Amino acid sequence: MSSNSNNNFPVLPRINVAELVLEVFTHKSLRNGHSSNGQSSDNQRLAELGDKVLVLAVTNSLYKKTPIVKAADIPIERDKILSEENIAKWVNHYHLSKQLLYAPDLHDTINSPEELRTLLNAYIGAVFTQSGMGAITTWIGHLIGADTVAPSPTTDDEMDEHEPGQTPKRAKNEPSSPSVPLPPPPTPPAASALPPIILGYQQAQPTYPQPSYSQPVASTGNTVTYLPLFNQTCMQRKLNVEYNAEFSGPPHAGRWNIKCVVNGAIKGVGQGVSKQIAKEEAAKQAFFAMGFGPYSG
Repeated sequence: MSSNSNNNFPVLPRINVAELVLEVFTHKSLRNGHSSNGQSSDNQRLAELGDKVLVLAVTNSLYKKTPIVKAADIPIERDKILSEENIAKWVNHYHLSKQLLYAPDLHDTINSPEELRTLLNAYIGAVFTQSGMGAITTWIGHLIGADTVAPSPTTDDEMDEHEPGQTPKRAKNEPSSPSVPLPPPPTPPAASALPPIILGYQQAQPTYPQPSYSQPVASTGNTVTYLPLFNQTCMQRKLNVEYNAEFSGPPHAGRWNIKCVVNGAIKGVGQGVSKQIAKEEAAKQAFFAMGFGPYSG
């Protein structure tokens, strides 16, 4: 079993939760303690989780490989698969390091084997937190070129396609949960309406002298507030952001009109009965206009 060739890399699982995206791509050099809601301000906790999940996923694939891998050989094969060379190949293929936010004095060491492993583990930890072990097992099984990946559980729709009394056939290479029950994944953060940030986007290297990192983007219920995420992203990329506000109508029933101006160009316009609502809408429009995320309507 070996790592996959560049032409056969599986699709990278998406992270759809804004808080997790921000946590994954925030290096510990930007650590600012912990936010008021108890969330982590860097990717170290996710990396610790992802390290254990990755080991489990690779071990599971080796266990299910045919011909059978002897018990004594599983750790040896696993270490080969998780070599520094393979970790670097995976991180570079998925352009993960290009999106990492870190202090400028780490520019010469940010691509060290240790840093790349931490970043990959953090991403894996976030996918596990969001989607559970099944998503990891499928992705890693294909990533390492497993000869046999455990089949996934048959869905109700698939069962309906078979006649009563027949045992449904499963594709040889379909992923599945391991035969040994796994512990349930941690409860994921509330799903948000924020679309996934585009992976592979060329991240501008931060050059600010004293990086100050705000807490992860706030959310209320299932609605993500774009304003803090947009302002944070612009700050890290040294973009100048201004909000020009105008009020029209009677004092008791007027509306706010706000323009979000980035480096002198209008990128978003928002309206609302309150200044905060209008500012949030302007920031949301600017977020997608700047290419920070694919617009989903």
